[in-house]
Amino acid sequence: MRAALWLLALFGVAVAAALFAGNNQGTVTLYWPPYRIDLSLNMVVLLLVGGFVTVYAALRALAALLALPHQARRWRVQQKERAMHGALLDALTHMLGGRFIRSRKAAAAALSQEHALEANGEAVPHGKQLRALAHMIAAEASHALQDRATRESHLQDALQEAPMRGSINEQEMHEGAQMRAARWSLDDRDANAALDRLAALPQGAARRTLALRIKLKATWPPNSSTAHTTPPSCSRSGCRWRPASATCPNWPSMLPSGWPHWAAMPRRCVPGCCPCGTAWWSCPMPWPSNTPSS
Repeated sequence: MRAALWLLALFGVAVAAALFAGNNQGTVTLYWPPYRIDLSLNMVVLLLVGGFVTVYAALRALAALLALPHQARRWRVQQKERAMHGALLDALTHMLGGRFIRSRKAAAAALSQEHALEANGEAVPHGKQLRALAHMIAAEASHALQDRATRESHLQDALQEAPMRGSINEQEMHEGAQMRAARWSLDDRDANAALDRLAALPQGAARRTLALRIKLKATWPPNSSTAHTTPPSCSRSGCRWRPASATCPNWPSMLPSGWPHWAAMPRRCVPGCCPCGTAWWSCPMPWPSNTPSS
């Protein structure tokens, strides 16, 4: 459609030029004593148009020549940004593929390239979010490698790059880092640290499904160390579960390897109440000393 409009405009200009210049008998006389120059009006118009086009092209060429250093610097910055984003993508890809050492090295390369750009005064607009994400990938890889010191170092750097009182993206990154740290604490069997991480979240983030699931795993026996402490109201010792029926010969073998999922057990094997007066799922005796003896 645009090409058709340009073609119609070109035809209009050609018709107007033919009507104007075909029967034009006007002349332009220039006096330069002792000389006199007579030019036709058509020639004067062509000279003016040609002069304008020549001056415009010369100015554009000069501007392009002066902009060459800036374009070269911009091209180098773009190449560095592409390398930085490529390193970040490589870190994420290696982490998903189980190559955690390569993932951590790629995340460190992305961080070094971002710092080099910032030192040269060419910082990217999303630099903080990118650094926080790179630190989280490195922390995740360090957690998979069981390198807790490096993991905590990268985690603290990520929390500093994404403060809670920052922009919306920084707040989301901070909340995600806190929930991921809580999950790492669960993997380390440190329920108190996981609960502390969850307690630092805002009220809205603490109600998310992931946060509630982590909190449930941290407070449900046997993963929670807080559930193994005896409350003041329970003073009896030797608290044990009692099966509802004596016909349960395979009770110990039916217990899952992680925590007791009572819904998967037969109804006749559901344990009874704890002798100290609490419900069977909140029995204060340490696991597995409160398992049935039969």
